[in-house]
Amino acid sequence: AAEQGFPLAENNLGIMYQSGFGVEKNETLAAKWYRKAADHGNGLAQSNLGALYEFGKGVPQSFDEAIRWYRKSAEVKEPTGLYQLARMYEGGWGVEKDPKHAMQLYEEAAQRGLPQAKE
Repeated sequence: AAEQGFPLAENNLGIMYQSGFGVEKNETLAAKWYRKAADHGNGLAQSNLGALYEFGKGVPQSFDEAIRWYRKSAEVKEPTGLYQLARMYEGGWGVEKDPKHAMQLYEEAAQRGLPQAKE
């Protein structure tokens, strides 16, 4: 299904490669599949790809790219993307530190059902 361009399957294959579940762990291939799903508008894949850029896993570390993908994810109201973007604003990583904006993003992520956003 991933090879046929189904975004959910592309993201799931990325998760499998990132975790090594059922396949040999390969973060470069995880990034490839996340990017395909992200380019197809999958918000979770956008957030997943952002995390790879944030931590330099399978791609060169880049806060600019992490922010770019987290923003795309947040634009489609993906709770994980909202949460990840909030963390960046809270810490001032790749963006100007803005605790007020971070809190707004955390609240929206919590409203959308992300448990860790409530902490």
